Amino acid sequence: MPALEDGGLRERKKAATKEALHAVALRLFADRGFQATTVADIAAAANVSERTFFRYFDSKEDVVLDDVMRALPDFEGAIHSRPATEPALVALRQALSDLAQADESRPFAMLYSGPPVTWSGPVPVARLRLMIMLEDRLATALAERSRDIDDDGRYQCAVAARVGIAAIRSALLRFHELGGIDKQSAKQFAALVDAAFDVIAQG
Repeated sequence: MPALEDGGLRERKKAATKEALHAVALRLFADRGFQATTVADIAAAANVSERTFFRYFDSKEDVVLDDVMRALPDFEGAIHSRPATEPALVALRQALSDLAQADESRPFAMLYSGPPVTWSGPVPVARLRLMIMLEDRLATALAERSRDIDDDGRYQCAVAARVGIAAIRSALLRFHELGGIDKQSAKQFAALVDAAFDVIAQG
């Protein structure tokens, strides 16, 4: 029994350390900017070694990707709450809008990250896999709104998810072109996402 308790304590400590690193990194990205913040800065602010940082994240970019994953369940939940009769792309857009306007909405690391490393240029395989996984998860959430859905319906959900991810990525790139969080706000990012979906809706 003591061994099991010790194992549980270790896991809780590991989870607490990762949470602290994530929170500190997000704060530093906001205060100093993503490019100006180093792994050494994050480790020092969290009172751990750089070696400890790399036990939890491969790079500071991976902190941003981890933040995206943390937000995904809320996004899926917002999609599930949309009416089953709503077209897939409309449901995706409205779910994202609902999240952005929620009282408990939080700052996202991707708004602080800047495009040069994480969001534009050649995409490393690991991040490409993450993007595909996001598309698949959103497509599944869209399809799950209806119990009676055929192959054509599932295909439409998959297309909507992929188009939606492209719209969000386009808005993020534009957000940083306009100065990022230094000159813009999270609400302005949400407006850029709406504008991207408007372009799609116009055909």
